[in-house]
Parts: sequence; structure tokens; C-alpha cells
Amino acid sequence: MKLFHFTTARYVISSILENRFKLSTFMNLNDPFEVMPIMREKDGHYASAVLVRHHIQDMLKNTGLLCLSADISSTAMWGHYADRHKGVAYEFHFEQEVLGTLFHVEYKNERVELSDKTNLNIKAEYKEFIITLLGRKAECWGFEAEFRWVFPLINGKVHVTVGKDGFIYMAIPKELKRIILGVDCPLIEGVVSNALHEHGFKDVAVTRARLSDRDYRVIVDPI
Repeated sequence: MKLFHFTTARYVISSILENRFKLSTFMNLNDPFEVMPIMREKDGHYASAVLVRHHIQDMLKNTGLLCLSADISSTAMWGHYADRHKGVAYEFHFEQEVLGTLFHVEYKNERVELSDKTNLNIKAEYKEFIITLLGRKAECWGFEAEFRWVFPLINGKVHVTVGKDGFIYMAIPKELKRIILGVDCPLIEGVVSNALHEHGFKDVAVTRARLSDRDYRVIVDPI
């Protein structure tokens, strides 16, 4: 499976030189409805789930994630998340053993409901509820075609560090196969490629996206 992470070009070279890749947490995503369920009371009315959201965020404070997309041709993704086509997309290739840590986001306008019968203190019920909650976003976000690569930040297989800037980092994943420069990205392909080769990432390719001559797609040639 091929998935892509869109970002700015600013830290591409330093990321290679320092062998580190920035992770997000569920507390700093850009949708205010993230991990916020709805709660139906016994009388049929809905109660505020803000306090529940804070509780769930606290439970997820030791969980990191990388937001990925299945659509490399989307002008909206390049424009919104890759600095108006001046950024880059990291291309990852996932094997079967990694797929269990990937959450496919479904887009529905019906929010996830926290029933008064759901007991979050029971491990199985908590896990089922959280997986559903983490994988649900409103239909307006559908252009993202999102997958979420989730990591435990403590006692997990992935070693993470906290930088001086307060952000969480992991080593560059072995699943990284290519860095794709946006059509207006100021980085030079040869410079990025040389940095990769000189720092042990000889199998990571570098290429530049281009605009379609026929429609509104961004074209990225196969490796």
C-alpha cells in the first residue's frame, strides 16, 4: 500500500541530516471535532461531550500519529498541506505487518455516539470505541482520503524523542521510499538526493510533481 504525507519544504534537509520525523498528537490536530463524541441522555436529548473529549485526549496523550493520504494527485492536498505546492509529499510503502497500525478514516456527518451503556473502563469496549472515534471525520474532509499511522509513545516498538521545540519526533521510517517535491517547491532534486545518500538513505528516491495537461490533477510518475 502506498500512502503520502504532505508537509512544507522548510525542514526537509534538517530532517534528513538529523534522521528525525515529526509526529502529531491527537491534541494538536486541526479539526475541533477530533475525538469528540456525542452523548445521548436517557430522555433523548444530547449532552455536551467536551469534558469527555478532554478525558479521551488525556487517555491518548501517549499516542502519536502521522496523517497520511491515499491521493497524491489532489490539488487540494498539495495546496492545503504542502504550502500551496511549494512543499513536499513523503511517499511510504507499507507491508502487511504494518497495516494493523493504520486506521482508515471514514467520512460521515453522523458523529460517533457514546452510549450510557459504554464502559470505557473495560478494555475491549474502550478499544472498539476509540478505533471508531479516531476513524471518523465529517464528509467535508473527504478530499483528504486519510489514513492514520498510530504509534504508542511509551513502551512501543518505535523510539520517539521530544525536541527542544517541544514537538515529538521519530527516526525516519524504513517505509519511506520517495520524497516528492511540489511543482513550485524551491528545493533542488539533486541536493535532496545527495543529502539522502550521504546520510544512509540510498533507497529513498527524489522526484518532482508536475501539473496535468488535461485536467486538474497533479501528476507524479511511478518510481
